Amino acid sequence: MVDRVWEVTGQPVLTTYNGFGSGLRGFTRVDGSGRCFATRWLLALYLPVFPLTRYYLSEHPLDPLDAARHSYIVLGRYQIDGESRPRAAEILRTYAFWWLIVPLVGPGPLLLVGRHLHGVADTMSTAQTWMSIAGFLLWPFLVIWGLTTLRDVYRRRWAPLRTVTWVDPPPSVTDWPDDRLPPDGWRFGDD
Repeated sequence: MVDRVWEVTGQPVLTTYNGFGSGLRGFTRVDGSGRCFATRWLLALYLPVFPLTRYYLSEHPLDPLDAARHSYIVLGRYQIDGESRPRAAEILRTYAFWWLIVPLVGPGPLLLVGRHLHGVADTMSTAQTWMSIAGFLLWPFLVIWGLTTLRDVYRRRWAPLRTVTWVDPPPSVTDWPDDRLPPDGWRFGDD
């Protein structure tokens, strides 16, 4: 598949506060230049709600001295080189992963087991009770590790490899003369 990419001037802000904000989701396979595509999403509780922009980017690890200056953990830094039009298949895959697979595999089994556990707890020994508590506490970590591993394997082996063609950016609203229709065939301000 060929993706048309145009240069981005400046780096967009990717920040979240208590799980709300914007962040990158839906990374594609890394191409020969070491870059991949990712979509910037509007996030609510770290879950993607609405796709905003699709970027062509590369990941650069932080210098350990630079990382030591931050009071939080930084896993990587992205260099955004271009912008592209969103792809419907990538958006649907991101929705399916974050809104279907993660809830079904993560809290789904815990809720199902927890619902039936109160009747069984009276008949369990102390060791079985502690093993149940340990399983409840260990399950989220196993789910996160498993889903992250599956996602990374998908990105390395099965995700479609994109071909990039660099183009001029599409015209913005300020680039259109007043007497000409915009490229989409409609005019702003017409009622």
